[in-house]
Parts: sequence; structure tokens; C-alpha cells
Amino acid sequence: MAKKAEVESENSCSEITLKRIVEVEIAKNGKAILNITEVNKSLSEWIAGKFKESSCQDQSCLAFDYQVETKEIYNYSNNGKKLTFSEVRIYNESSSFDFKVLSYFAETATYNLSLVTRMMQVEGENYFVTAINLAPKDEKKFAPFADVIEIKSKAKLSEHYRILAEVLNEIRKQDETSWIWNKAKLELSYLSRAVEKNLAEFNVEGKGNALVMDALIVCVVSLNPTGSPLPMFYVTLECLDPRDSYQSIVWNCCAKFGLLVAGCALACYVSGGIGCLACVVLAIPTAGDSLIACKSGCPSMNVCVYNSFWDKIGCRKAW
Repeated sequence: MAKKAEVESENSCSEITLKRIVEVEIAKNGKAILNITEVNKSLSEWIAGKFKESSCQDQSCLAFDYQVETKEIYNYSNNGKKLTFSEVRIYNESSSFDFKVLSYFAETATYNLSLVTRMMQVEGENYFVTAINLAPKDEKKFAPFADVIEIKSKAKLSEHYRILAEVLNEIRKQDETSWIWNKAKLELSYLSRAVEKNLAEFNVEGKGNALVMDALIVCVVSLNPTGSPLPMFYVTLECLDPRDSYQSIVWNCCAKFGLLVAGCALACYVSGGIGCLACVVLAIPTAGDSLIACKSGCPSMNVCVYNSFWDKIGCRKAW
């Protein structure tokens, strides 16, 4: 019998402060009405007691197999900006789930921004779930903050980004997030115009939420192990020591990481998310040399798991 690998239990992620939860309603005149709840707690403290830790005790998570098919529909890259739009299907013999993913990256002289939106249908309604990560290149401007924004009114995908830009512009006033959220606002405004111009076919109406973070999240993989849109989990790679450009780290890390996470779908489901950590960390050595360039670009990396509302379930050291 193979000896079980030990996975460190301590949470080694840098602590991120959840500043606010912002609920947004759109009035008839198009004005965004904000209901802001101040939180100012660490994400881990905020969700304390919500989840019980468990693990993949019999290692069945390592044997569970999911296939992933991706069809790229749109790809644009220019002046440090890259926008892609893809259809994704995750399936095995008993279940399948289809969704769309918009990915946007911007690399400038002063910051890197990554954005991933997962578009899914729940009972005929469209939902947009967006993760935005902005990492300043000047350490003096870096502060580990996050805001959660929930758009309760229906809006087109392009409007989803315009509303997020408007909300960030409002909440950054007289706040330590002023610089970083201003940069995010500018990129969201650009993305809103790009979607309206180039992705008109997919510019559908839906409700949405977003997690906006001042952190360097390299990859975001969304999982739905049951074949039903909810519940779902997000598994991220979070770089603690970037040694290469953001785009290079993403290029060298995310494809293989996505396959490793897809193979751990069952562990995410049966354990309330925490089993993802044990499964992914145990699976990383099986990747062999395929992660050498990833580790070179980021020699210190964490794996983290979030639930569908971007509450952090936990983190582990990947390497």
C-alpha cells in the first residue's frame, strides 16, 4: 500500500482584508444605487465557522477522472492587453457542465491586472461571476484588500463591467484603495467597450457578482463537480514571489494547473471544498517537468479554494 503524503495544515496565504460588501441595484434612470456594508476583517476571520475541514481520506480524489474541452471563440492581443473568450465543457461518463469564460489581462509599467468572468446559466437565467486581481509593481502601493460586489439587477455583460467600474470609482474615494481601484476602473471601462464592440453575440443580460483583489492571482479554475451550476468552487494559484512577467507566469502555469484541478473535482464536492487542497497538492508532483517554467517564474506559490460567493475556504503551499 502506498504511503499517504502529508499535507501541511497551516494556512500559509498572505492575509487579505475584506473591506466591504457592496450590493448594487440599477434604478430606472440607469443610476447605480449602492448598499455598502463595511466589513474590515480578514477573509479567513469573516468566514470562520462556516466550513468544517475534511480531507480525501481514501485518496479517491486522485482516481476521479474528468475530461475538459475548450473551444476558443475570440482572441485579441495588443499593447500589453490580451482578451480571450472561450467555451468550456467539463464532463465524464455520468455528468457534464458547459459554461463560457472571458479572460482579460493587462500588463503596464505600474501594475498587472487579471480578470476572469465565468458565464453560466441557472434555470434559464445568465449569471456572471468575476474575479479581478490587480498587483502594483511598486511595493509601496501594495495592500492586501478585497471588495465583494453583487449586482442584483440584470445587465448586459458589457454593462456588468461598466457598473463594476462605477462602483469601484465610488468606493475608492477617501480610501486606501484609491490608487489600485482607479486603475481597475480604467481597465474595466476599456473592457466594457471591447465586449460591446467585439463580442456582441455574447453580450447577453444577466446578474453578477465580483471579487476585486489587490493580489497576484495567477490562475482561476472554476469547478462544478455535480454537473449542476450550483454549488461550485474556485481553485486559484496565488504567486507570493513573482520573478517573471505576469503574462509569462500565466502562460507557464495555468494550462497544466487547470488539468490537475479538473481531476480533483470529486474531492471538492464531497469535502465542501477543503479536499481540493489535499488533492491538488498531492497531484502537483505528478506533473513532473511540465511545471519547471512555472516554478522558475514564481518560486513560491499557494493553492487556494473559494466557494461560489468567493468566501475563502482555505489555502496550502503548492511549492
